[in-house]
Amino acid sequence: MAIAPITGMFKRRAIVDVSTAVVLGLATGSAYWHLYVTPKIDHRKEYLAKVKEERKQR
Repeated sequence: MAIAPITGMFKRRAIVDVSTAVVLGLATGSAYWHLYVTPKIDHRKEYLAKVKEERKQR
């Protein structure tokens, strides 16, 4: 009995590796955006609204 050749292992592994990298990259990018960038934008908007209100009162 001969052992069947292993075919398609490289292609399957490459697809799994690329898919995993894409998913992890998107998850990390989304976490960065929502946990770091969005609060900074909100803080800047609040500050600019405060400055605008102060200028309006003068």
